[in-house]
Amino acid sequence: MKKTFIVFLALVLTACGSLDRSMVSMAVNHNETVDQVERNTLLLNILRAADEQPLTLTALSFIGGNSSVGAGVNVSGFDPYSASTGLNVSAGFSYSLSTLDNEQFMRSFLSDLPLDRLYFLHEGTGLENIVLWTLMAQSVTLNSGRDTGSGRPVLMPNVVKPELWNAFQAMLSRSLDEGLSMEQVVDNTPIGPRMSRDEALSQVGTIIASWNPPAWAPPSADAARPLLVELGGADSSQTHQLVMSAKKTRLCIHPLMGRPAPADAQDLCQGAASAGDSLPSSRRMAGESGPKPVMAWQQVRLRSPREVFYFLGSVVRSQQQNPQQVWTVGASAQDASRAPKPLFKVLCDANATHPQPLAQAVYRGRECQIPGGDDSYSAQVLQYLSLLITLSKVPGALPGSPAVLVR
Repeated sequence: MKKTFIVFLALVLTACGSLDRSMVSMAVNHNETVDQVERNTLLLNILRAADEQPLTLTALSFIGGNSSVGAGVNVSGFDPYSASTGLNVSAGFSYSLSTLDNEQFMRSFLSDLPLDRLYFLHEGTGLENIVLWTLMAQSVTLNSGRDTGSGRPVLMPNVVKPELWNAFQAMLSRSLDEGLSMEQVVDNTPIGPRMSRDEALSQVGTIIASWNPPAWAPPSADAARPLLVELGGADSSQTHQLVMSAKKTRLCIHPLMGRPAPADAQDLCQGAASAGDSLPSSRRMAGESGPKPVMAWQQVRLRSPREVFYFLGSVVRSQQQNPQQVWTVGASAQDASRAPKPLFKVLCDANATHPQPLAQAVYRGRECQIPGGDDSYSAQVLQYLSLLITLSKVPGALPGSPAVLVR
């Protein structure tokens, strides 16, 4: 019996090791599966948008794991050498899919992306900003028509029409070459009179201490809040003032390394060298100005996440109608490494033969795929779409179960 016990113990240890390897493999496979499902769903909705059909978005609302291990020894009579052993290891995941088609999600999904959200995509993803602006900018209004000589604001629409597309891409490339960027600045708006230190502490301190965001809104680190600031000036008795402090996102110009700042640029980013400092000393003494900005953005109209899908749908529809038409982005006269590339590629039917596609879907009997490793920005486009959907998932947008409450 001692030998039987040793065999049983060896089985248990083997089972534990097998379960550990099984769980590791299962976790890796789970991540790959979720990633592939998300990319396939994005492609399917782009194909729906190309056909002017409604979008259907789903998300995992619950993921549960279960595993079990069992080992047994069966001995016939009193003969330990007749023992038979058994080992059983099982593991699996259970999923629950929920639709995102509800009011909370759609309010965010249908709203134009605010500039502060675009700032995080612009600065924090490490992807090509020219791709982001191409996806998100519905139109750009330039300050003046220097190129046309009209002296009036010029509207540059970003639509899938060859002449307008090429003009917008040329403008966007030149703007990025000049240092188009974004930054967050603190805006303090006075909401009360100047007062002494004692008045401020007795009257305003209670307001600041009890300040809370509205009960109907989720807390936000960038929400405006009251702040008591100390002022300078000749009047030593009125030294404090109550202000509403908030972070605001704005467009600005941050010249790239080795390039001078535009001489008449008024919206330089914080930390950027001034226009005069960028000129050689001989030119400063002579009173000469530096290079003038070719493109000065006055206003940008951003798309909603839903509009981005239908914009890409129009790109795909155009490609299917005329395969010779390629919608490229990224050309730059200043940066040779930013060669023009197609924004997005979708191949269908006989052309959908890539062995390792980024995504694949069947829509109305047609097999389509996004080829992997090609010369397009398709992979970056999928990343941006995934982030846009995630940003639209406000609290309460994803129910815990697929149930729908009807009132």
